[in-house]
Amino acid sequence: MYSNALSRQPSGNSALHSLHSHLSNTVVDYSPWMRQRPPPKSAGTATTTTAAVGLPPLHDERKCSGRCRHLRKEPTPERFAPENPAKIQWLTLQLHMYRTRIQSFIQRENDLKANNAKLRDTISNVEHSAHDTVAVNLRRFDQYHKTTSLVETKQNEEKQELLDIIDQERQTLANEVEMYENQILSLENQLGDCQQFLKQLKTYKDSEYPEKEQALQKLLKEIDETKLFSSEEVDELNRILEKQQEQHLENLRLTVAQLKEEQATAAFSDMHMSYLLVALDNDRMKEEIVIQEEKLRLLELECEHMRKLNGKLKREKSQAFDSRTLFPHVFRQNSMPICTPDMDIVIDFPERQTPLPVFYHLVFNLLFLFTCKFICYNNNNNNNTHIGDATDDELRQ
Repeated sequence: MYSNALSRQPSGNSALHSLHSHLSNTVVDYSPWMRQRPPPKSAGTATTTTAAVGLPPLHDERKCSGRCRHLRKEPTPERFAPENPAKIQWLTLQLHMYRTRIQSFIQRENDLKANNAKLRDTISNVEHSAHDTVAVNLRRFDQYHKTTSLVETKQNEEKQELLDIIDQERQTLANEVEMYENQILSLENQLGDCQQFLKQLKTYKDSEYPEKEQALQKLLKEIDETKLFSSEEVDELNRILEKQQEQHLENLRLTVAQLKEEQATAAFSDMHMSYLLVALDNDRMKEEIVIQEEKLRLLELECEHMRKLNGKLKREKSQAFDSRTLFPHVFRQNSMPICTPDMDIVIDFPERQTPLPVFYHLVFNLLFLFTCKFICYNNNNNNNTHIGDATDDELRQ
């Protein structure tokens, strides 16, 4: 709107200037309508005319330039002109038209001035708002610049930290790689030793193993024969060992009981009478608790035996009153199917399992004998070394 008003303003000024030049260049002769001066009344005296001092009157006319003003004599008015009324009417209409145009131009000028004032207010408001917007944007830009600098600083710090972490990880990985390389070298050395040992074992297997295998087979055969001839002696020795072990355990239990009794007697002799009574009560209560626990255990075993017996009786009862058991001739088809001619006869012989070879049997018996002797030897050693710490429960075991 403002641009349109500015574009129309030079056109209005040019129109006013052209109208002013046209009016100034148009010469209108108003002498026929002007009042003439009356002649002087003194008739007897001769009239003398004196020339007017000064310059002749100025009249605007068409000239070479807007600033040039020519001097000319006033033309003599034409008193009797037949075209004057029409010309007056035409000039009046033209003057009215010019006045109307001037009024429209003045109105247009006022409108343009009002529009210009409004536009100036709008421009000032826009300038103020623009200045405020620019100030806000500048503050935002400063804040953004500060934020950007802070973010860049933080990113640089984080980048430096990450670079330090990467360097540490690289150093750690290098150390791990070096450690793994050393382990690989040690494993290669161990592999070489194992391969050398494998060669030795293969040499032993090819050269010495057959001879030792034959000697072992011979020894196993002798052991088997010895075991066959001395099985009764081994049983007798086992019974003797069991009796000696039981006697040793009994002696150990008596020794432990005697030591406990002596220690208890010495402790009771040094103890106050009230403490002695409390200790005796505690001892009797412990014995009573042990007796009650044993009774409870026996009752639980009896209850378990009764439950098993009850279940067995229930199963026997259900089997005893089964209709197939009571009336087998009625339920013969279900219990014993009848053969028909179209059936095939199949004889089911039990499969015989081949016995183990003599070699494996001898090895198993030899290992069993050695295991029994080793267990007996360990039990004797344990009983000899832990006599002072043994309890009644351990002696029972």
